Amino acid sequence: YNLLAAAVENISGVSFDRYLRDNLWLPAGMKETRIDDVRGLIPKRVRGYDLADGELKNAPFIDVSSRIGAGGVTSTVPDLLRWGRAIIDGKVLAPKWQDEMFKPVTIRAGRWSGIGDADEYYTLGWMIRPVNGNYVVNHGGSQKGTEAAFLVFPEKRLAISILSNLEFSNLDTYVRPLFEAITEE
Repeated sequence: YNLLAAAVENISGVSFDRYLRDNLWLPAGMKETRIDDVRGLIPKRVRGYDLADGELKNAPFIDVSSRIGAGGVTSTVPDLLRWGRAIIDGKVLAPKWQDEMFKPVTIRAGRWSGIGDADEYYTLGWMIRPVNGNYVVNHGGSQKGTEAAFLVFPEKRLAISILSNLEFSNLDTYVRPLFEAITEE
């Protein structure tokens, strides 16, 4: 993904940060999302924590600026929900490209690239899995002291985002009850 970011910069003639901001984040209404800046003062930035020897500790500092195409983005739950809405409403990509983005990647043997016992399939930067006869598009993430879950249920026109400032948080314990409360399924 770092090479992809470099290709985007080369073709567009602008920084990857500016390209994302102008072409994805601002059209989606995401005003608080940015490439992480370790020295900059970012309003509402929280401190990350982890468990060390069974005790809650400040997570060690990590500079993720080298991961510009593969992470290193700072956002908020409201902005991620705006991103989910933009995906659902087709505001960011033309339908042809959105369909391509959600199509499972086929490996040389002709099978879809899956995880585990094909519970989830890899697409272009996303994972998809069946849920109650529909599918969920999702992507999680983590850095030192953080954990993130982002899920889009296109048929339900629903997005769920959960962020935690505790590394290795089990966010699935929150996703399922939230999904069930919203959908009554």
